[in-house]
Amino acid sequence: MALWSYQIQIRGELADGILTEVLSEMQHAAATVEPARTTLSITLADQAALLGVLDRLHGLGLQVSELRRLPMEGAAV
Repeated sequence: MALWSYQIQIRGELADGILTEVLSEMQHAAATVEPARTTLSITLADQAALLGVLDRLHGLGLQVSELRRLPMEGAAV
Protein backbone atom coordinates (compact mmCIF):
# COMPACT_ATOMS: atom_id res chain seq x y z
CA MET A 1 0.00 0.00 0.00
CA ALA A 2 1.43 3.37 -1.02
CA LEU A 3 1.36 6.13 1.56
CA TRP A 4 1.29 9.83 0.79
CA SER A 5 2.45 12.71 2.98
CA TYR A 6 0.57 15.97 3.08
CA GLN A 7 0.87 19.37 4.72
CA ILE A 8 -2.43 21.03 5.48
CA GLN A 9 -2.32 24.67 6.55
CA ILE A 10 -5.24 25.88 8.62
CA ARG A 11 -5.97 29.55 9.05
CA GLY A 12 -5.51 30.64 12.68
CA GLU A 13 -4.10 28.98 15.75
CA LEU A 14 -6.06 25.96 16.90
CA ALA A 15 -7.03 25.94 20.55
CA ASP A 16 -5.26 23.21 22.51
CA GLY A 17 -8.46 21.18 22.96
CA ILE A 18 -9.31 21.18 19.25
CA LEU A 19 -5.71 20.45 18.26
CA THR A 20 -5.55 17.51 20.67
CA GLU A 21 -8.87 16.19 19.33
CA VAL A 22 -7.75 16.44 15.70
CA LEU A 23 -4.39 14.76 16.32
CA SER A 24 -5.92 11.97 18.40
CA GLU A 25 -8.25 11.06 15.50
CA MET A 26 -5.46 10.85 12.92
CA GLN A 27 -2.64 8.35 12.80
CA HIS A 28 0.78 9.54 11.63
CA ALA A 29 -0.02 13.22 12.22
CA ALA A 30 1.86 16.10 13.80
CA ALA A 31 1.15 19.81 14.09
CA THR A 32 3.14 23.03 14.09
CA VAL A 33 1.40 26.07 15.56
CA GLU A 34 2.54 29.52 14.48
CA PRO A 35 0.92 32.91 14.77
CA ALA A 36 -2.07 33.04 12.42
CA ARG A 37 -1.77 29.43 11.18
CA THR A 38 -1.49 25.80 12.15
CA THR A 39 0.18 23.27 9.87
CA LEU A 40 -0.77 19.60 10.04
CA SER A 41 1.71 17.10 8.64
CA ILE A 42 0.00 13.80 7.96
CA THR A 43 0.60 10.53 6.13
CA LEU A 44 -2.43 8.91 4.49
CA ALA A 45 -3.13 5.78 2.49
CA ASP A 46 -5.18 7.29 -0.32
CA GLN A 47 -7.25 10.18 -1.59
CA ALA A 48 -10.35 8.92 0.20
CA ALA A 49 -8.51 9.27 3.51
CA LEU A 50 -7.47 12.81 2.55
CA LEU A 51 -11.07 13.72 1.77
CA GLY A 52 -12.10 12.31 5.16
CA VAL A 53 -9.55 14.53 6.92
CA LEU A 54 -10.66 17.59 4.98
CA ASP A 55 -14.31 16.81 5.76
CA ARG A 56 -13.49 16.49 9.46
CA LEU A 57 -11.63 19.82 9.50
CA HIS A 58 -14.57 21.47 7.71
CA GLY A 59 -16.96 19.94 10.25
CA LEU A 60 -14.95 21.59 13.03
CA GLY A 61 -15.38 24.95 11.29
CA LEU A 62 -11.70 25.21 10.39
CA GLN A 63 -10.58 26.97 7.21
CA VAL A 64 -7.93 25.19 5.13
CA SER A 65 -5.74 27.79 3.46
CA GLU A 66 -3.27 25.49 1.71
CA LEU A 67 -2.84 21.80 0.92
CA ARG A 68 0.43 20.29 -0.32
CA ARG A 69 1.31 16.72 -1.24
CA LEU A 70 4.91 16.02 -0.33
CA PRO A 71 7.25 13.66 -2.12
CA MET A 72 7.74 10.38 -0.32
CA GLU A 73 11.25 9.15 0.38
CA GLY A 74 12.29 6.55 -2.16
CA ALA A 75 9.26 7.17 -4.39
CA ALA A 76 9.74 7.40 -8.14
CA VAL A 77 8.73 10.76 -9.54
